[in-house]
Formats: sequence, structure tokens, C-alpha cells
Amino acid sequence: MNILEAERRAQAWLNAADRELFVLAFEDEDLFYTESPEEQGLTPEQPQEYLVRVFMTRGEAGRYHDAIREFYPQMKFIVRSFIDFEAMWPTLMSTNETFQSTLQMPVRAVLSTMPIESWPRTQDTVFSVAQMRN
Repeated sequence: MNILEAERRAQAWLNAADRELFVLAFEDEDLFYTESPEEQGLTPEQPQEYLVRVFMTRGEAGRYHDAIREFYPQMKFIVRSFIDFEAMWPTLMSTNETFQSTLQMPVRAVLSTMPIESWPRTQDTVFSVAQMRN
């Protein structure tokens, strides 16, 4: 990782530390929406994890919500807000446990931005079993 990349990641964490956080969730379950390894375009050589995107603004999370609804119009999603990482953690861990027990695959959570008319961009990893093992 180069110095600019490290600085960008550090800045993302500083920004997230004192902001409300927003995550797409299933409306009728206490689980976060995840992108599958296939949807992420992961190769077999990469760690296979389902992806949870964490946004720092309601507007970005709303754009992500709208984009996902275009792919899955029959499913019902909501944008859940959390006052900080600590408040988000139980639902993230519950989502991870559910995916590990049902699909035998963990989740990875990333801080993301959602530019207008674009797909989300990852800022840094919040949680990853694969990264904890390395």
C-alpha cells in the first residue's frame, strides 16, 4: 500500500468515527443486505466473502438502495442508521454468523462512497474474517 492509499484510508476512518453510519438492510429481518462474491466479480483465488457496504451519508445509502432495488424489485430493503460503529456491530456480527452457518461463507464490511450515476467505491475494510486470519 502506498502512502496516498494509507492516507485516504486513514481519512475515511476519521470521517466515519464521528458520523452517523448507514447500511442497507432487509426490511423484515435484522440482517444487512450483502453483495455475493459473484456480484462483486471475485475470482476463485480471492477470499470468498459476502459484502456489506457502510455509508457515511444517508444520500449515498439512498442511492445504493435505489440501485439495488433495480436489480431486486421484488425484495424489500430499508436504509438503517447507526450512531456509530459500536451500535452497528451486533447486526454486522449477526449477519456474519447467519451467512457462515447457512452459506458457509463470512461477510466483509467496507466503508463506501456512492457517487451519483456510479457504483459504490470502497474506502476501507471495516470487518473481514479473511483479513483477520492473515
